Amino acid sequence: MPAHVEVEPSSAHVLPDLDIEYLMKSSVAISAETEQDALLKKIMNVVIESSGAQRGYLLFEEQDDLFIRAASHADDGPVKTFNRKIEDVTEICKAIVRYVYRTGEKLALDSASQDGEFKDNPEVQTLQLRSVLCIPVVRQSRTIGILYLENRLSDAVFTPESTQMTELLVSWAAIALENVRLAEEAKKTDSRTEPSAN
Repeated sequence: MPAHVEVEPSSAHVLPDLDIEYLMKSSVAISAETEQDALLKKIMNVVIESSGAQRGYLLFEEQDDLFIRAASHADDGPVKTFNRKIEDVTEICKAIVRYVYRTGEKLALDSASQDGEFKDNPEVQTLQLRSVLCIPVVRQSRTIGILYLENRLSDAVFTPESTQMTELLVSWAAIALENVRLAEEAKKTDSRTEPSAN
């Protein structure tokens, strides 16, 4: 029986405008990854490609703080994976990230440094942010991370259609990340319980 993807009624009217074939290929590619770093890279490649973002960051909660686990710059080679506290990074607007993390609501800004509630934020002005899309990564009704995307060259890059596509990809990514985490925990448990050879 084919896999069934449930779509919330409120978003159904937008779906015909989305590239369903691309979505399905991307979801298969994401769910096929079994190693965490490879999965993070795959997620970032897919969302950058589909959204029109220039830069993207994937952050996760650890010990009551947010850590950047993957970063992609369209003009700076392949996706990089690492583990850095958000406070130690200057190229991301921490106020926007923390707002989305706190509220659990996505935030899309068409011209962040000119309009909207963050236009007077010092980081927004320093970075001269234009298009910004920040989406919570949710697992079992709990925000576990944040996807932060931006484009500093153009306004209104993140259309309703591209935003919805990115949200769907993020929801699949959250499931894939959970599956990889559980598989890695199971491996650790197995290695600890295996009898040592005499």
